[in-house]
Amino acid sequence: MDLNLTPKQLVSLSPRMLQSMEILNMTALELSAYLENLALENPVVDLEEHERKETVAKWRHMLDWLESADRKIPQASREAESREQFTSPYGAADPFEDNLYLSLLSQLHSLRLPPRLRSAAAYVIESLDSNGYLDDSDEAIASALHIPLPEAEEARLVVQSLEPAGVGARSLRECLMLQLRRLPGDCSLALAITENHLDALGRNRIGQIAKKIGKTPEEVREAAKLIRSLHPRPGMNVSAREAPAYMIPDLIVQFSDLKPEVIPNDSSFPTIKISKFYRTLIKSTEDDEVKFYLRNKIRQAAWVIQSIERRKSTLIRCAECILEIQSEFFRKGHGHLVPMTLDDVASRLNLHVSTVSRAIRGKHIQCSFGTFPMTSFFSRGLGDRNDKTKSASPDHAKDILKRLIQTEDREHPCSDQKLSELMAKEGVTLSRRTVAKYRDELGYPNAYSRRAE
Repeated sequence: MDLNLTPKQLVSLSPRMLQSMEILNMTALELSAYLENLALENPVVDLEEHERKETVAKWRHMLDWLESADRKIPQASREAESREQFTSPYGAADPFEDNLYLSLLSQLHSLRLPPRLRSAAAYVIESLDSNGYLDDSDEAIASALHIPLPEAEEARLVVQSLEPAGVGARSLRECLMLQLRRLPGDCSLALAITENHLDALGRNRIGQIAKKIGKTPEEVREAAKLIRSLHPRPGMNVSAREAPAYMIPDLIVQFSDLKPEVIPNDSSFPTIKISKFYRTLIKSTEDDEVKFYLRNKIRQAAWVIQSIERRKSTLIRCAECILEIQSEFFRKGHGHLVPMTLDDVASRLNLHVSTVSRAIRGKHIQCSFGTFPMTSFFSRGLGDRNDKTKSASPDHAKDILKRLIQTEDREHPCSDQKLSELMAKEGVTLSRRTVAKYRDELGYPNAYSRRAE
């Protein structure tokens, strides 16, 4: 048996390098949570929150404004609000909670109804979905509560009389009709269209509806406009909503002397420092075990600090490169993105593509046009990749498509094939299927539905 030695080169990442890559990949929220956990397990780590003086001043100004506004509220208005507070047998209504269930129960409680009818109406409210629709039939309600069918119908009508208008409906048609009946003025034409021609209205067949009901297209179009102004999901207006998630940008683009510059938003996570107390303790103690323990913890904290600085430097370099390539977007806004790939940025910065990908993952840039994910600035060119003069980004193509649709003849709207031909004349070559895809993403219907009869 022969033994041979063959030299090989293997790449092995140390735990520290892996930790540095993980920190580079973290978003601001993930990094903040990581530092908080690190401070719990490493005693030498001190975290300092950034002072946001401008935020404090803003909130103080808002509180002063609220106090001045509160002094202007008449006493009678305050007494009326206090009278609205009550304790419901179904649960206490929170005045700061937008909840369909509690809102309807509070209205039901204010009505003078027989106990049996009130209980049946409460059951109907419990049966509503988040959109405010009732899935159960009157027969099913009567069977579940062991009450006569007329009482179940009356309970449903009680719920349908509550706010918002349209709640308790069993179909879209009934929901719209309930809302129309609450509107002032003559809504007979809109009611007739909703009751008998709702499907045709959904297909925008204005002329067909006008012929069937003996009205002019203008009259039908006005009624259709009224119907489309109604809310198809009344419960969504008062259903419990999640707290809004505020986006904290990692970088901010500002213009100084007409020259854009990238400013890191360091306030999005706390600053990590090494405790002076433990630096002094490691010098004064004579216990070797304590010194060994503290040295390891200080090295760990120092490496995390270096990794965060490296993350910041890489992120700024990537952002500056994006700012250089996409300068037209930061000056003019939407519709001016140019094709750009990860390879373009990596080659300019002499970095690996995976490093750029980790750096921009989950990071956001704030500019005068809004806050955008850094990944949204990357896209491949459309058309011939070898011909850079004719290459355009999807953002630019959508901007042209939007302009063509908005300026087309409403009597004879352009088909997807026609739009493809018009875009080709402007230097953007797209297939009909791609045009249809972008049109759907922009929220425009097909040519037939866009036609104004």
